[in-house]
Amino acid sequence: MTRSVAGLAPTLAAWRLKLRDTLRPVAVWHAALTPRERRLVNGGGAVLALFLIFTFAIDPALTTITRSRTELPALRAQAAAVASLTNEAQRLRQHSGRSTNAPLAQTDIDDSLRRAGFAPDSFQTTQELANSGSKAGQAAAWRVEFKLAPSATLMQWSDKVPAELRLRVAEVALTRASTEYGRPIPGKVNGTVRLAAPVSN
Repeated sequence: MTRSVAGLAPTLAAWRLKLRDTLRPVAVWHAALTPRERRLVNGGGAVLALFLIFTFAIDPALTTITRSRTELPALRAQAAAVASLTNEAQRLRQHSGRSTNAPLAQTDIDDSLRRAGFAPDSFQTTQELANSGSKAGQAAAWRVEFKLAPSATLMQWSDKVPAELRLRVAEVALTRASTEYGRPIPGKVNGTVRLAAPVSN
C-alpha cells in the first residue's frame, strides 16, 4: 500500500504542474482586471457553479422525489389489489371442490347450500343408503328438500354441484311456491333435488 502511494506521488505532481500551467493565463488575465470587473467575474462564476450544482445534483434528486410521491399511491393501490386477489384465491381454494377421496358428509352439502345463499330454514338434507352394491353405511344419494327457496339461487347452486361436491343432480321435483290462499310467490319454489354420485363410464 505504501509503495502504491509512493508510486502515485510523481504522477500527482506532474498533474499539478500541468494544471497550474493551464490556469496560469487565466490567473494573469484575472489579475489584470479592475476590482469591479473581478467582482463581476467572481459573481458570474459563483452563479455558474450554483447552476451546475442545481442541474446535475439537486434537480435530479427533486425530480426523483416528485415522481416517487406521484407513483406511491398507484403502487399502494396495486399492492392492495394483489393482496385482495391473493385472499380471494385462498378463499376459493378453501371453498373449492372436495377431494375425490374424501368421504362426503351431510355438513358438506349444508355448507354448500349456505354459501350459495340459502337460509337455514329453507332446506333439509337427508341421506339415502344403498341397498346393494355399496359398502355398508355408504351414501348412495342425498335428498335436499326445499321450502320457499329462491329459484334463481337454486339454479346457480345446481350448476356448481358437480364441481363443488363431486355429485350430479339425478332428479328434480319442484313446484312454484304459493301462499296459504293459493297465490303464487314470485321467485320462490318448493320441492326436492336428489343428488347422486357421478355415473362411471
